[in-house]
Amino acid sequence: MQNYVFFHARPAVTWPSPIWNALNATTSKTLREAWSINKSDSTALGDLAIALATKLMILRTVVRRFDSDYERLLKLADDDAERIKVNRDTGTVWSLSEDRLTYELLAGIDAFIFEARSTYEILGKFLVTFCRIIFAQALTEETSRASCARRGWTLRGRRSYTMNAFCFFTKPHRGSP
Repeated sequence: MQNYVFFHARPAVTWPSPIWNALNATTSKTLREAWSINKSDSTALGDLAIALATKLMILRTVVRRFDSDYERLLKLADDDAERIKVNRDTGTVWSLSEDRLTYELLAGIDAFIFEARSTYEILGKFLVTFCRIIFAQALTEETSRASCARRGWTLRGRRSYTMNAFCFFTKPHRGSP
């Protein structure tokens, strides 16, 4: 019996919860054994599932906020189209009537980059932990490359893949979701 309870915050991201619930409710002896061998890994997987769902929702929120700010910019540009034409023709600067909008857009881009990277790290940790518990296998860059090769997928931009794989497989997320 667990001495803690999970609460449902109703995230729109729904795929981690059914995995967690199915693992806890499974009648498969093999899965039950894999699940119970190392309780700290099992608990970590649950924590990562919650963190992942949370991060995915935060990422969606950041994107929605940016979209809203960008729509405001487009509206301002549309309303001030004549002035923008004059600015383009004369090489002068168009000044926004909403001074903070530029910084809100930049903050949105910055937040997206941070949250996307953080989400990627948590997803990597979740998958590595899942594979270790359920498949009793290490998920590494090499096993990932081999899996892609078996499917006939080519890895264009090899350096980019290697850098992303480094972050995905070796750099654990240590921050809070």
